[in-house]
This record gives sequence, structure tokens and C-alpha cells, in this order.
Amino acid sequence: MNNSLSIRKRLLSVLIFAALLAGCTSIESKYPVLKGTIASVDEYGDLIPSLSVKEVLDAGYEYGDMLCVKIGDLPEMKMPFVTAYTDVGTMGICFCDYNKRGKAITIAITNADFQSWIGGNAGDSLTVKMSKKQGFLKEYEAVQVTMTSDRKDYGSDEIFANFREINTTGMKKGILFRGSNPFNPAKNKNRYSFVSALLAKHNIRTVVNLADTDSKLKTAFATAGYDAAYAKRLYDNGNVIALGMAADFFKQDSLDKIAQGIRFMLAHEGPYFFHCNEGKDRAGAFAAILEAVAGASAQEIKDDYMITYMNYYHLSKGDNKYKELEKITIDHLLYLICNPEMVKKLNSIDWSKTDSTGMDVNAGVKGYLLNCVKITEAEYNQLKKILTGNPTAK
Repeated sequence: MNNSLSIRKRLLSVLIFAALLAGCTSIESKYPVLKGTIASVDEYGDLIPSLSVKEVLDAGYEYGDMLCVKIGDLPEMKMPFVTAYTDVGTMGICFCDYNKRGKAITIAITNADFQSWIGGNAGDSLTVKMSKKQGFLKEYEAVQVTMTSDRKDYGSDEIFANFREINTTGMKKGILFRGSNPFNPAKNKNRYSFVSALLAKHNIRTVVNLADTDSKLKTAFATAGYDAAYAKRLYDNGNVIALGMAADFFKQDSLDKIAQGIRFMLAHEGPYFFHCNEGKDRAGAFAAILEAVAGASAQEIKDDYMITYMNYYHLSKGDNKYKELEKITIDHLLYLICNPEMVKKLNSIDWSKTDSTGMDVNAGVKGYLLNCVKITEAEYNQLKKILTGNPTAK
């Protein structure tokens, strides 16, 4: 995991999510070929094309289409046109109009950094062709969910803010909480002040901010009408670490930041709170790690992860969309965290045979923390003691 360049080259050679990157042997020529450039690369390593959403839609391309995308000197790649990164599952690639906002297309990998793992730079040429009309429609429709930003659509402040205490097996009561962003109105406009109020309600003393950098927080604090006094006070008192990490728990920069976040917890008192923007992807992966350290089973970890989908999208466990999203998101992610060597050979994974329910996630996550994140055995034991409240825990 330390030689990130070598890993990227090997990962490119196997081509992430083989079914999607199988090359463009079939093209539907009646649809116009779209040409542009990569205009920029965002903070998450996603590529931002010069093509607007309107240009793509006006050309007859629709959500659920399978596209053939050529970026600079990279091999042609198949990827679906979708509206959420999770539409393609963990480590899947996509051509995404996020939440149908119509603002910009992103070329991304779910829970990973496209530029780091595959490549692409601002200024690269871009060609988009139709590979198969509605070729991903069945998979796309199977996971479509909708959220709103209106408090009245949710049953409580906690549900609206995606805020909750973690109560999985082994976890000390009142020690660990998770939720959406309590600091940044630009990233969590209607929810951030609710989260800040909940931090105060639960007397949160230490925050691991997975989403923002210090400079972003200072910009947020200067926003007119800023309304998160308790969260800001925690930051001003030195009780917040702003990691600004990507949603990629396998590249070296992220591994280093996970270590920083854990060490910050070890040096500060609980109760602890951690978050990203929505409290879903980065926060979900960080939760899985901490829950496994405390002794949670794989199913408990998955159940907690999916509460976010119940909160935001009003899903229930019996819904087909719930089951499908659980499989392609947290189940895949948990498998890879516990088997990080498989990140280098994704095309050899038969996802139909990787149900994480029976896995020893406690041992798997410990190996990930010691061998990839590079915290020490003593730090691991200290973290476990804090989370469980058991002074003899190892």
C-alpha cells in the first residue's frame, strides 16, 4: 500500500470494475459523438469535463445509458451515465450528474480517487460515445432514491441531521456519535446548524472532521448568518481536527489522515463525533472501522451504515433498494477494508460470493489499521480501551 504509484499502474492494468471498463467494442453510431476536454480535477480526484449536463442531455444521452469514454492517452472505458456515485457501487466508475443538479458532470470512482487510481489531468482531450442505449438502466433504477433538504420531511432533528450514537457490540454507551457536517453551510446548508445543536445536546467534546480543511472552515465561519456556535467553539478550543480527506480509504494520503484522526482521538477526551458532508460515505467507512475495533459484527456494521439510507431516503430493511444498496456499498467496502490486497485485483473478485456477513471483521480491520494505516499495536489497544471503556481491552 505504500507504493501508491505502483498500485495505480497495476490497478490500471486490470481496469477497475472490469465489466464497466471492458473496452468499447460496441458503439451505437446514431447518437452524436461528444468532444471536449477535462476542464478541472476536483478535491476528490474526480475529473470535471468541459461538457455541460445540458449538452449531454440535449444530444440524446439519458441516465442509465452505457457510455464509451476516452480521456487523453488512457484506454477507452465503459461507464454508465448516472446521478449518484453509489449507483455503481463501491469502486465502480461512472459519468455522473450528481443528484440531477445539472451543474457539472463528474467522472468518478465510488469511494475512490479517479485521478490517483486511473489518471487524467486538466486539459486532456475527452470523447464520449454511446456504447449501449439504456445499457445500465436496470441497475440504475434498482437503486434510485431521493432526499430533500426540508426539515418538515423528516420525523426528528436527529433523522434530518443523520445524527446518531453508535451502539454496536462492545461500544461504550455515550462515547461515539456520527452525523452530517456541523460546520460548513456550503456543504450542508439546511442541516449544519441542527447538527451543531445536537453536538451541544450530547456534550460532544472532540470532533474528527473528515470533509473540511482548516481553510474551508475559516471560510465557513465567515459566512453571513453563520449559525453553528457550539461547533465553532469546539474548533476554536482546539477540539476539532480538519482532515479534508477524499472518499478513498486505500490511497496513501487517506491512510495517513485516518491515522491522524485516530491519534487525535487518543489525545482528546470523548464523547467523540465524526462526520463528512452527508455523514454517509467517508463517515460510513470510518464508522465501520471504529465499530469493528470495539467488537461489532459485520451485520451490525452494515445495519448502522444503512441507517443513513433510512434517514435520508426513508428506506426500510424490507425494501429491495435497501438490500441492493447494502450489497453494492457497505458490503463491498467492508470486504475490501478487510482484504485490502484485493484492491489491486478487483477484476478477480466475484462480488456474488463476497457476502461479508460471516467475515471476521474485527481481525480484518485490525490488520488494515496496523498494516495499511500504520498505527501501532499500542495505539490500537488504546483506541479499543477508549471505545469499549474496558481498561484491559486488547
